[in-house]
Amino acid sequence: MKIIDITLDKDKLLQLPEPERTLYLALGHAANENNALAKLLYCSSNSPARNDAEDHGRLTLELLFIQLLAGKLNESWRLLEQKYFGAGLSKTYDSKLDDSAKQAFKALKSYFGRDNACSKIRNQFSFHYSPEDVATVLPSISDELHAYLERDAAPNNLFAFSEILLAEALLSVFKQLQANATLEGLVAELFDVAVWFSQVADALMFILSDASGVDLRLRNAVEVIFEDISDLKSVAIPWFTDTTSAINLAAG
Repeated sequence: MKIIDITLDKDKLLQLPEPERTLYLALGHAANENNALAKLLYCSSNSPARNDAEDHGRLTLELLFIQLLAGKLNESWRLLEQKYFGAGLSKTYDSKLDDSAKQAFKALKSYFGRDNACSKIRNQFSFHYSPEDVATVLPSISDELHAYLERDAAPNNLFAFSEILLAEALLSVFKQLQANATLEGLVAELFDVAVWFSQVADALMFILSDASGVDLRLRNAVEVIFEDISDLKSVAIPWFTDTTSAINLAAG
């Protein structure tokens, strides 16, 4: 892995036409959020579980990141609709995209041009609660319903039964699109969409600055040296943690 650090020249950035500048800045933010959530979803999906409690904790985090990533990907597409297509920039820049970016754009258009999991999850689950959708699946649940309660404090409380119901509600939505839907299949679909958006965002940010004749670098790129960096496969995000020291610190 090689990471380079470049410093943008604010004065040159301000020279970009307003539509290009607005899209450029927004794409950077959207790409950051999608990359972060995709990593968090990957880590939560692959975190080891040594008992049922940890497995329920893993599922809880996985479902949270599924909802957030689906919602952000849907909003990212709306950003492109409004600030790229809606602003007329596509007429200027579509032809400048390289083949891989064109293929990623084509995949995004096809995906969001039909009923899809990102839009359904965003509208029903991501940024608000849908208690009726969750309660509706209760009669069909065959799994045991658990709650894990911390005796001395609340940070490790886990009402796992709610996540079992949510997982079934999400799958019910996904099964409207794919008859044999699974949670693993939903995660894989979100990863695909996240990769497509990342490819499009990267390509657009490069061509927006290049086509405007504005070199946004203030100085030459410098390689960032990491003394130690974690393998993504080794990163785990546990639900249950010893919060004693953090609580004591907050209490003074």
